[in-house]
Amino acid sequence: MNNTIIAVNRSSVLTDDQIKVCLPAFQQSMDDFASIWGIQGTIGFAGSGDEPADGSWQLMILDHTDTPGAGGYHYDQDGQVGGKVFAADAIDAEAPWTIDFTHEMLEMLGDPLTGTLVTVPGQSLQWFREVCDPCEADQYGYLIGEVWVTDFVTPAYGDGAGPLFDFKNNLTAGAPTLLPGGYVTMYDPATGEYHQKFAKQADGKLSRRALHSRRMLHIMSK
Repeated sequence: MNNTIIAVNRSSVLTDDQIKVCLPAFQQSMDDFASIWGIQGTIGFAGSGDEPADGSWQLMILDHTDTPGAGGYHYDQDGQVGGKVFAADAIDAEAPWTIDFTHEMLEMLGDPLTGTLVTVPGQSLQWFREVCDPCEADQYGYLIGEVWVTDFVTPAYGDGAGPLFDFKNNLTAGAPTLLPGGYVTMYDPATGEYHQKFAKQADGKLSRRALHSRRMLHIMSK
């Protein structure tokens, strides 16, 4: 199946042309993901004056977060897959909004219903399959042309098979191993509890991106 994700411009800080020039890099990021995961995707675009088709997978580009602590998130609402990223917040943080965008884009492809759990060999906990969180920090992203896109983990991150645990080959082991600035969500089937592990960045701060799935925002707020 080839899923189309529509980049929908509803920001005041990015013009339609500034987003359109990034679309080939977004498509290449999807193709890189497909080469590892076997999940195909196509990027589409709806400008500031356009209305995307009903039922389409929409990744909204907005100005400011509507959920404190979230640099972006994706969701499944009654079977409707979508996501939001916040360009003005990213620009204020001097961070590439395109990494936020590709992060949510790939996680929409990797787990559209925001609930996939992976049994990790040798672990009592299961990995909540958010494919960009463990290696999400900006320094692990990569350039496609002049556009920064996110790194992402491979299936080996969950099954431990290796040797490649993320696309850019920065991780040295599977879940719950992290790169600085990354985090992972694990589920304990014995207790029904979710646990998050964060890795601080070199400056000692936590990533400004957290809780990327709307489902996890709901669970962790309980």
